[in-house]
Amino acid sequence: MEVPKLYADTFFHAFDAKHRITFPQPWREDGYEGHLFVANSKRGCLLVYPGSRIALLQAKASEVPIGDETRRQQFANFFGQLQNLSWDKQGRVMIKEEKLKFAGIKNKAVLRGAGDHVEIWSEEAWKAKQAKAAEQPMTFEDTAAALGM
Repeated sequence: MEVPKLYADTFFHAFDAKHRITFPQPWREDGYEGHLFVANSKRGCLLVYPGSRIALLQAKASEVPIGDETRRQQFANFFGQLQNLSWDKQGRVMIKEEKLKFAGIKNKAVLRGAGDHVEIWSEEAWKAKQAKAAEQPMTFEDTAAALGM
């Protein structure tokens, strides 16, 4: 069985004055997608998904009947807030200031691999999240059990 490319590990980086941050080298290797999208998360971070994952959402959205205005508007709102990302020759991606403000990111950020996507947290929010998580650490066994394995 071929092991799929997944976003794993946690990296600490800083944004420069032009709102660029280095996308970790392991996530830019062959087999990883270069066309990415960033979206706001209700958890207060930013979510970065590969284009293939967003294409799945787009396919579902195209199935919504034209007369279902509420659902069509929900999808329009979602796709309207997405930002296209691609890295430059130095491996940096530029994230719009409005997205950084949404996530409370001023300079330092944490990029956490989350399997099929990446989470970008402000350093402050990440520290608070980690302090809370330390109260009930998640182990490999806990994760496997939660997945019914």
